[in-house]
Amino acid sequence: MSTAPRSFNRNDLPNAYRSSGSDSPRPSGLSGTDAIDGPRRFTLWMGVIAMCCVVAIGISGYLTWASMTSSKIAGCGSGSLFDCSHVTNSKWSTFAGMPVSVLAIGSYLSLATALLMAVFQTSIAVKRLAWTAVLTFALSAALAAIWFVGLQWLVLEHFCQYCLVAHACGIIAAVVAIWKVPNSFTLLKISAPIAMTGIAILVTGQIYQPEPQKFRIETFEPAPASIETFDAPFAAPTEDSQNEIFEAPVVSRFQSNLRHALATQPAIANLLSNWITPDRIAVAVRPVMAMIAVTSPLQSNAKVVAEKKGSAQKSQRRTVGINGGAIKLDVTQWPLNGSVDAKHIYVEMLDYNCPNCRKTHQAINGAKTLLGDDVAVLILPIPLNTSCNTAVTKTDPKFIESCDIAKLAIAVWRVAPNAFGQFHDAMFAGAEPYTLSQANALAQTMVDPGKLQTELASGIPEKYIASMVQLYQRTGKGGVPKLLFPGTTIVGEFSSSQSLADVIRQQTK
Repeated sequence: MSTAPRSFNRNDLPNAYRSSGSDSPRPSGLSGTDAIDGPRRFTLWMGVIAMCCVVAIGISGYLTWASMTSSKIAGCGSGSLFDCSHVTNSKWSTFAGMPVSVLAIGSYLSLATALLMAVFQTSIAVKRLAWTAVLTFALSAALAAIWFVGLQWLVLEHFCQYCLVAHACGIIAAVVAIWKVPNSFTLLKISAPIAMTGIAILVTGQIYQPEPQKFRIETFEPAPASIETFDAPFAAPTEDSQNEIFEAPVVSRFQSNLRHALATQPAIANLLSNWITPDRIAVAVRPVMAMIAVTSPLQSNAKVVAEKKGSAQKSQRRTVGINGGAIKLDVTQWPLNGSVDAKHIYVEMLDYNCPNCRKTHQAINGAKTLLGDDVAVLILPIPLNTSCNTAVTKTDPKFIESCDIAKLAIAVWRVAPNAFGQFHDAMFAGAEPYTLSQANALAQTMVDPGKLQTELASGIPEKYIASMVQLYQRTGKGGVPKLLFPGTTIVGEFSSSQSLADVIRQQTK
């Protein structure tokens, strides 16, 4: 007996295979909002992923802007552990010539778009593809976070707070997606290989890419009508400055003869010792000695010669310009590495403990090799230490001794200007910076130790540092090294000797 076929009724299917809006079966064990097509409204876990996208895009956008404009990252100064500039200026902060934050923006925008499509599209095929994309981009963000946090920890040994927050967003989004995306473990068979391939390309590209340029160039308009010559706090030192005589020789001889006379006549000495002293007599005769000096032809001629010499030196004053030529520095008043008669002279601001300064010094030496004796550098030590530099807000441990080392360098120049260049170059010769004790030992092999200690105790080096810091503030503060020319300032690590030689030729004509 035949039975007439009856029409299909979806209510006859087991619950596991029912679907709202479709008669196609579902995989066993999935029901409600866990169906393969997923829910059609935003839920809490989707909001968590969306919020992670918003935060990560905001942070990545800010880091991209800071990178493109060479701006300082707010609230992220130099420190022993957290140092954003150290992280964002490394080779690991770029990929194919662009900041990795740009890639992060693209990745999180794609994740957010895929999430919206997965929720609001009605086609099951499109929704399946969208959920696969959600897993792919979320997993990529998590793998990238692991890679970059590992670099900051093991390679750079510094962390960027902004970066860590963005990386945390990526890891949270991935965990939530794997946990909540419908049929995620099946879709991971497709999304995981795609994500790992993308990260492999990123890692390989970063490992083999060259070190990026770590400097920026600031240009200045020509100098205004008013040009300021920024003078040092003290007169320029000379090699024989320690032997200068400050009293008139006639007065000194008179005092000496008087002491001898008193010493050879004990009776007179005993009689007059209570009210006549050599100093009192010297004071009494000083006006007479001054009159003799004025009327004496020898003294008068000597004074005229000295005045003419000083006037000639003033008229022949050699200066170098910075900040578009608006500020000029007398090359004899500041520490100079090279000859005062060099054709090309420019200014360098540095810290002897600065890694970028050490690398830039190699380029400076290379440029000197190309230019020979035609180049000299005016050296302005700028300690990146809050105890002597008010423009610095926080002291990195590697700059703890910077103030004392800068004082030592200035003292070497003050005691023996001709030895300063040798000392300065030696401070950058090794792979690691000198400690204060090592620098002091080095200095004592080049200059008289007694004179060096006297100069250090005089307080003069501190006053020089204060003036140099003032110049540092007036030239925009920021990082060091700074190579300052009349129309250009190069800030940061500069590694090309040939390029530096070209800049020197062009800027110091």
